[in-house]
Amino acid sequence: MILLLLLLAALPAHAAFIVNGDNTAGNTTFTFKIGPTFYDVATQQFYVGAAQAVAGNSYALAYSTLGANFIPQTPATVTVNGAANSPNPVNGQQVTLLTVANDSSSLLPALVTANSPAQIAAVPDPRNTFTTPNLNDANGAVSAGIVGLTGGITTPGYAGHYLIAAVSPNGGTFGASGSGLALVLSNGRTLITFNATTGQPGNQALPFDTTTSALAIGAPLVSMGSQPAMTFDNDLECFFITVTTQASAAGGAGQRGVVVGQIINNVITLTPIAPDAAFVGTTHKIVGGGAGTSSTIYAVQTLRTSTRLPYLVVAGGTGDTTNMVYAVPLTANGTLAVYSSTPVDKFRVDYPHQFIKRAYPAAAQTPDDLLNDTDAAAVVGAGPLPIPSSATVTRLIALNDAVYASIENDYNGGTTPLTQPGLFYSQAIFDSLGRIAGWSAWARISGSAVPLQDFAVDPKQNRFWLVPYSSGISGSQTVQLTTWGTDAGDGLLGGPSNAPQNGLTSQITQQLPASQGVVQSMFSFVNTTSGFGNSPSVANNQIGVLAYLSRNIVMLVQSGTNAIAGEFKPVFGDFATGQQFFTDGTLTGFTNGSNMLVMSGGVLNNIGPLTSCEVSRAPLTGGTNGFFFVGGSGGLAVLSNANGSGWNTASNAGLRGGFEGLQNTMRWRTLGNYQNVRKLVADGTYLYVLTNTTLDRITIASIAAGGILSVSSLATVSALNLPSSASFSDVGVSGKLALLATSAGLFRVGNGADVTTAGTITPDSLLWTRVPLPENYGPATRLQFITPTNIEADFTQGSLAYVLCGVTAYNQARIYRLAISEAITSPITDTTVQNLNDLFIQGVPSYLIEYGSYRNFVQSDSVALYNTRSGNEIDTGAQLLNFMLYNMANFYGAQLNVPIVQLPFTVGGTVRRPVRNDSAGVWMLAGDAGLIVNE
Repeated sequence: MILLLLLLAALPAHAAFIVNGDNTAGNTTFTFKIGPTFYDVATQQFYVGAAQAVAGNSYALAYSTLGANFIPQTPATVTVNGAANSPNPVNGQQVTLLTVANDSSSLLPALVTANSPAQIAAVPDPRNTFTTPNLNDANGAVSAGIVGLTGGITTPGYAGHYLIAAVSPNGGTFGASGSGLALVLSNGRTLITFNATTGQPGNQALPFDTTTSALAIGAPLVSMGSQPAMTFDNDLECFFITVTTQASAAGGAGQRGVVVGQIINNVITLTPIAPDAAFVGTTHKIVGGGAGTSSTIYAVQTLRTSTRLPYLVVAGGTGDTTNMVYAVPLTANGTLAVYSSTPVDKFRVDYPHQFIKRAYPAAAQTPDDLLNDTDAAAVVGAGPLPIPSSATVTRLIALNDAVYASIENDYNGGTTPLTQPGLFYSQAIFDSLGRIAGWSAWARISGSAVPLQDFAVDPKQNRFWLVPYSSGISGSQTVQLTTWGTDAGDGLLGGPSNAPQNGLTSQITQQLPASQGVVQSMFSFVNTTSGFGNSPSVANNQIGVLAYLSRNIVMLVQSGTNAIAGEFKPVFGDFATGQQFFTDGTLTGFTNGSNMLVMSGGVLNNIGPLTSCEVSRAPLTGGTNGFFFVGGSGGLAVLSNANGSGWNTASNAGLRGGFEGLQNTMRWRTLGNYQNVRKLVADGTYLYVLTNTTLDRITIASIAAGGILSVSSLATVSALNLPSSASFSDVGVSGKLALLATSAGLFRVGNGADVTTAGTITPDSLLWTRVPLPENYGPATRLQFITPTNIEADFTQGSLAYVLCGVTAYNQARIYRLAISEAITSPITDTTVQNLNDLFIQGVPSYLIEYGSYRNFVQSDSVALYNTRSGNEIDTGAQLLNFMLYNMANFYGAQLNVPIVQLPFTVGGTVRRPVRNDSAGVWMLAGDAGLIVNE
């Protein structure tokens, strides 16, 4: 850990930096174009193959670890197949395919070059290269070339790696008769080829073409794509190959776009991913269909969730829509599982019956056993990616509870469908049994808003390797790695290179003084927030907003807008030019068009330190109910006109680009007589106000009317029969359901209750009910909701909740997970809020993670759990840590929790909840050290 911290301290304090390669000029990584890449999560090594043949190029294969200089792997002279001082067959070549087989103890990079398209070269280190002879096709003739390559472990406990190559027939294209799958074994000393059908040493591929029964149902395929996608899953001990398929129109015919492969005694065995009967007569079963259907699957990955269940993730599906990504459950054998079956847990047979793994018990047999392409559990991203239906992603990665996809298509000038370049992700939403029940909407991540050729995810430090298309060439010569930093002049949130002081990170420390603790809290409001403009076709109609609160200062920042109709883009670079300051609590002199508004004075002087910010989320159906609210230890305030009105929420209005909609007649006004405001939640009809001892509901229409507030008490410490010393810490409200975190545990509104009930409502009528948190010491301190819309207030659509329970006196913190079922049309029942089946020991429900020490905040981004700890007298620096959601025992939390940001060592230094800038996809960390971002 100490070495990691030293390494992080040595990293440049700026955003995505260019990793050094052979280009000494530093403006790009390489002097040649980048081809295929591969990232190994365990070793954190990013491999790159050259897309161009350049004489003498020792970087034809190279890798970087943690952003250090790329290390060339292909010198001119090496030991080739045991012969020392031989010309390197990979040196200077163009690499067309690249994979890295990993058996947990060693890596085997393997590749194919354009110069030797039928030959595999393995490069275990820069001193040695192993090559196969030209691989033969299924007829025993020299293949026309290798078009797909993957690799993985052999039988556990046996040293070596298998490589599986999809080979084209001699003189033909892949899919025609003679196509096949070739098998190669590396034993660390040489590459051994086999007859993949018999398992005997030899050189002949297993047939794989339009007649293969694992693909074709009832009749040979009409056609089969020539570019297969392949992946190897070491846990399942099998590989998957996908191809574009077209089924015969004959009765009883069909097709499968994915095949499961296993290697048994050096024989490749192909298994249908589900029986014929599961697809015959169907049209929407994602990985296959009946007569006349087609599959356009072009990328494949496997996913092992943090609930320990395996899934297959594919880009494309049945039909011709390629902008869709789907996830389907798998059995332990790699075939499709009955999606509705109850997973079975496996435990050690000896004491203490420790939990080992979880599996779907039943293989799919009929169409009803399979998910459709419209089922929420299957649709990653809750809908299509922001590209045309005919476009494809450049890379698909499934990792832990997330799926990532990179887009090379640039903004399309507002042409429908709208296109957005960059990197997007979606995270899984689980039911109480740990099954995927839905997905969050696609959201931008990493801060990249440019076309991407490739990328990789480092879950250990939660950073991104990016390969953006280079300007002026068809491809890329640059590899970037995001990192945590501040004032870089990077052109992103760090500001222009010639004026970094104008960047957002610098403006935070300039405008929010250290004497006020810099950032007390921050919030991000996505452009789809109700009450914001929602007409993408109208320029400057859309806006995303960031709010940074200090002791008595409110800073509102435009995080994104559609300055060009149809192109919603994040705001980067200069945030200072044109910024507006208001020092008397009013908006006197306000004009539209700024990226930043800084407000202080007036009632803001009396209600801080400011802890909460919310927008009214009023629907655009008429009225003037658009408001910003802020709350703090001294009270609650609203930004409104003298008559109580807010911005126009009539159709096609709302808050728009440059903060159009706000008026120079507005000022901050006190609402009610509140103290110690902990959180604000609004739903368009009501504003919910949480203090340390009360939860109130204010009717927003009464605020807009400027008269007496309509206030209902929903919860008090005494009404919940809690000790007088108890307090409230967090709340979530969505539709009729509310969750309340208290020092005495977690509560929900009771069965049949509804917090939105009009008229008189009391704490007693809400029937507050304790939510059990097994093995908890008592307090529940923080809540986070993963929802289909990425808006936390939408959690009754079906969501996943993270609950942080921390006790400073015990220096302890634990994480629990709750499955929240749909409660929009359904009443609240005992099954609305349920614990996930996280456990360590058979029969003992438990928590997800024990951190081993106190944590202030936790935030999930699905591959990991960010968690923060403010400074104290023992460890004097505030930290951001990263818990990797690997498939390991939960109680290893303390060991797996890696510090990734160490703030300046100041006794009592504070750090806030990590927040993702929804417009830019940038993770932000704030506190009394200012603002640090990961981009």
